[in-house]
Amino acid sequence: MSRVRFPLFLKFLASCLVLTTLLVFGGTWLVRSKSQFQNRGNFLFKQLKRYDFYQERVGRAMTGTVELLASDPLLRKALETAVAPEGTRTELDAAASNLFERLSSKNSIQPDVMIVFDAAGNQLWAPKGSPVDPKTLASVAAVEKARSGSTFAHRIQVIDGNAFQLTALPMRGASDQVLGGVLIAVRLQRLVTEYAEQTDDQVVLRYRPVLLSGTTVLASALPGDPADAARAMQSDQWVKVTTGDDTRDVLRLKDHDYDFYFEDISGYRNGDAVSLGKLFITRSRAKVVDPARTLPWLEIGIGVALSLLIAFLMGFWVTRPIKQMVRQSRELLAGETDLTQRIHVSSADETADLAENINQVFGRVHALASGVQSAAFQVGASSAEISAAAREMLSGLKDQTLKIESSTTAATELSASIQQVAGNAVQATQVAEQSSTAVTSAVRRMDQIRNAVDNAASRMRDLGESSKRIGNIVEVIRQISEQTSMLALNASIEAAHAGEQGRGFAVVADEVSSLARRVGQSAKDIEALIQTVKEQTQAAIASMEIGTREVVGGSELVTSTLNGLSQLITVVKETATAVHEQAMVSDEIARNMDAVRVIAGEMLHGSEESVVQADRLHELAFSLEESIAGFNLDGSKLPKRSAPPLDAARALPAKSSTRRANS
Repeated sequence: MSRVRFPLFLKFLASCLVLTTLLVFGGTWLVRSKSQFQNRGNFLFKQLKRYDFYQERVGRAMTGTVELLASDPLLRKALETAVAPEGTRTELDAAASNLFERLSSKNSIQPDVMIVFDAAGNQLWAPKGSPVDPKTLASVAAVEKARSGSTFAHRIQVIDGNAFQLTALPMRGASDQVLGGVLIAVRLQRLVTEYAEQTDDQVVLRYRPVLLSGTTVLASALPGDPADAARAMQSDQWVKVTTGDDTRDVLRLKDHDYDFYFEDISGYRNGDAVSLGKLFITRSRAKVVDPARTLPWLEIGIGVALSLLIAFLMGFWVTRPIKQMVRQSRELLAGETDLTQRIHVSSADETADLAENINQVFGRVHALASGVQSAAFQVGASSAEISAAAREMLSGLKDQTLKIESSTTAATELSASIQQVAGNAVQATQVAEQSSTAVTSAVRRMDQIRNAVDNAASRMRDLGESSKRIGNIVEVIRQISEQTSMLALNASIEAAHAGEQGRGFAVVADEVSSLARRVGQSAKDIEALIQTVKEQTQAAIASMEIGTREVVGGSELVTSTLNGLSQLITVVKETATAVHEQAMVSDEIARNMDAVRVIAGEMLHGSEESVVQADRLHELAFSLEESIAGFNLDGSKLPKRSAPPLDAARALPAKSSTRRANS
């Protein structure tokens, strides 16, 4: 699908038109939003907060001044004198008048009201023309706070229909008792007027506060009759106006309309804290511009016409050398692509630089085409030789691949044989280890038998020693028996000498003699039995010693056999390890041979691909020669050559290989 042609001149003209349109509409939008930017939303909210801050700042200054007055020693002393029984107010009048004059100076707060009162709320001093009625002074919230010992700091209070910002502080005596207090007040009307004058130098742009209580204006910075302002500020008297896209409620007075914003305000009326009404902040709409009535249509039309004329002239001036360069380049490409020709532009700007760069590119292309042409001839000749060499390499790789496959098969068979030998060696090792285990068990059993025989011989020897001790005991018994027989004989002889009195004793002597003979006979029997046991014990010991020597001899023989069997196991294990290592090596050789076979196959495939690519390179070299022949490099078109047959090119390496073999 062909693209739509969009000339550079039209692009430049369209860009200028778009820029002009943006400027026109942008200016129109700025004019239309001029008033909206300054009047959108509750833009008066900030001004109301600024007025609150201004009023707070004035109130703090008043409070600081009253604190100084309450701490003035002369005024305190004069107040003590005035409230004392039968005291006079002369000193108080002088001190208070002096302070009021100082406060009323140009650089001070200039209060509208200053009152000194006693603890009962009675007025003791006030300047002439004070707007506060002395009879209602005690009911003023500020005075009530001061009388109770508290501070009434810069609050709004309505007294007799007038709004004041006032501050009152108590004054205490030497014993800290409340003697009375000092009150200073500024009319709220003065505050709103001074604030309005500070907001702007132009009267119509000033922000004007208004305090409205119901239908009564307590303080107002608006010009004209306050009653008219009070009526206009009632919600049913608000008027909706539209300026551009902005629609809002406004206050309509005799001179002009006012934007407004309000908040409820609290304060004191007499002695009670109440809502005083609404505090408005207003601004005149005299400078608000209706953008629909102020559009400069004539200037817009002249600007559009001049923009079109300038865009047309600049487009012609800019695109003329470009068109000249396009025409020459088209003529250059329409012929036989003569790279010796150059583009000529008469202008002396970036277009001329572009033409010079294109001429340099043509020169480099000319040099490049000449080099490519020479290289194409060389590539054509070299590609034929590369193809022949690749075919010769392919033949050698095929032979090498066959030999590698044969070696891989032999290595695999060798690895299988070694694996079988390794398996047999492992089985022999297992059998030898089982035999060694059985012999070790037999040696351990014979050691146990020898230990048992040694223990039995030791017990028999202990039995022989016990027989000897029993024989000694029997010998003692035999001797005791002989002694007893001798004693019985002597007793019989003595009984015979005693006659009839010794007959009973003779019977006892006969019984003892008979018992001694039996004991002697028993001792002989025991001695004979012990001798028999001793002989049998000696024979058993001798037999056990012979058995022990036989067991020791058999144990030594089995131990010798075990040592030989251990050496045999070690040899078999070493043989098995060596065979296993040979099996691993043979496996590695087989794997390497297989990897070599795979690599050889890949090399064979790569060689075949090289042959194909060499033939392809030869064809591409011929195509490159034909492409370069289409350029006019030396003022005349190069003749085309016919492609040499591939068979003839493939025959060239055979000759070269023959020459290499002869050399």
